[in-house]
Amino acid sequence: MNYKDLPPIFPVSLFMTIALILLVARCNIGKEGLEKVEIPIQLAVSEFGDGTFLSIAHGITVDSNLIYIADSKNKRIVVVDTQFSFVRSIGKAGRGPGEFEHVTHLKTFGDYIYVYDSSIRRISILSKSGIVTRIITPKHLPGLLTPFYIYDSGRILLSAPENQKPIVVLSDSGTLIKEFGEQLPDYDGKIYPLRNSRFIFKTGNQIFALCTSFPFIEKYDEEGNLLIRRDLSHDYEEISNRLKEVEKKYRSLDEISKRTNVFNLFTGADLRGNFIYAALSITKEIDKREINTREILQIDTRNLKIKKVIIPKNKEKESIIFFGSCKIRECDLFGI
Repeated sequence: MNYKDLPPIFPVSLFMTIALILLVARCNIGKEGLEKVEIPIQLAVSEFGDGTFLSIAHGITVDSNLIYIADSKNKRIVVVDTQFSFVRSIGKAGRGPGEFEHVTHLKTFGDYIYVYDSSIRRISILSKSGIVTRIITPKHLPGLLTPFYIYDSGRILLSAPENQKPIVVLSDSGTLIKEFGEQLPDYDGKIYPLRNSRFIFKTGNQIFALCTSFPFIEKYDEEGNLLIRRDLSHDYEEISNRLKEVEKKYRSLDEISKRTNVFNLFTGADLRGNFIYAALSITKEIDKREINTREILQIDTRNLKIKKVIIPKNKEKESIIFFGSCKIRECDLFGI
């Protein structure tokens, strides 16, 4: 997967579906002692009642009874209710205030929506009706897959993998407040910045970072001091299997390709209460073809151990692709 050859986000499909998952699940215990829960899809939506379609649905965030979707290729934000009925769209194509080229990350905070456009490389802060209140052009840019996290009076916490310290905190005006973390070495012992992207979360006085390309989850204090870094491959064999696949592909690359290619272990993550839910990329051979699917790991923030494996199921396609950081309040995506 080459960063130079890709658009700002990966086009999973022309009309990417957003899935609501049934709360009824089938459980079993894997050989690692982890509880495995299979959850079938209840509904998939790509077209709304007003006749509009989603193109590439990347970022998703929920506030109250509304869901905000970064409809990237259509250069807009789509707002729907919890039944996925169309409410309104925000923005249009362009580079001016309230216009977008490629929306990839968005978060609600208080009365505002923070929207990152990866083509223009700026964060727009809008009212929930779509009025622009501020535009930030940060020096530190979020990772390709990793959305920012908003807390404490609009502070922006994000992963900036090409920065020397890959985790940064910005003010709501884009000023650097602090930077911390360290670049991790790869299989050959060298450091490749693009491989050091992380999903970042804050709860209380602790900050959590889940590496996208390595099997590590980290816990920091509020000042950015590392408290613990844990290897999740000790918990779940599928992570070890995926690491072996990735290492084999990675060792076949030349030095230049290693700096621009990324094979992600985790493609999405979200914080809910005391748990981080992480979408683990799994490669399976189906009908002599390699198919990428996802399993969602429930990671306990108190001890950084995997507690449960959630497997989304599709009656027709056996499994679904989980992409981006998603959460639904009324009909819970994770079935908890």
